[in-house]
Amino acid sequence: MEPADESHVDGLTGLPDRWQVETWISQQLVRNRRTGDRFGSFLVSVANLAEINAGYGSAVGDEVLQAVAESLDAAVGSRGSLARYLGSEFAVLWPGLFGIEEANRVAVDLVSSLPQQVTFERFIVPVEVAVAGVMSDPDLNERLLLVEAEAALAEARIQGFDRMVMRDEAYGMRRKPEVLAVRLQRAFDNDEFQLYYQPIVSLTSASLVGFAGRLRSSAAMAFA
Repeated sequence: MEPADESHVDGLTGLPDRWQVETWISQQLVRNRRTGDRFGSFLVSVANLAEINAGYGSAVGDEVLQAVAESLDAAVGSRGSLARYLGSEFAVLWPGLFGIEEANRVAVDLVSSLPQQVTFERFIVPVEVAVAGVMSDPDLNERLLLVEAEAALAEARIQGFDRMVMRDEAYGMRRKPEVLAVRLQRAFDNDEFQLYYQPIVSLTSASLVGFAGRLRSSAAMAFA
């Protein structure tokens, strides 16, 4: 990953901000299309931050976010990239993952690195986290990857136990019509479509009455 742009740094944690995350993903996708590697895009959220702010005050909430940021920074180290994404959320990009099983292990390690409580003056504040991860796909852009990660995080937040949701590219293909549009455009740009003619036979006379044209591509579904 490229170093963080100094003009895009979060004031509370000192981490790169959301803008930098999108830049990192875009750069990593370009590299992955060339090398065939993949990476995991993770969102880690302090799931009970609203309750902490309401019960203890926003100063305590800021302390919790700073503690989580420090723990994540130590856990990620030089193996990935860490940023403050939005509000209670942090983003982690982890290159060199080859499947959802590896991504699951990274997510578990991230969760285990986080504090379960933070002490602030006379308060002991419980910390609840939610984690979501999405495996990269060369046909997805940074916007679609982040949309998928945000949707997975929303699902993780509402789980009563084990707030962790991981998704691979197959899930995204089933759920996101935009992904199909991206694949179709790439297939068109790369001249991957082939035209096939399918005979139409009358059921009554068993004679050939015409042909149906079908446009097919290995990168997308078939279209009549």
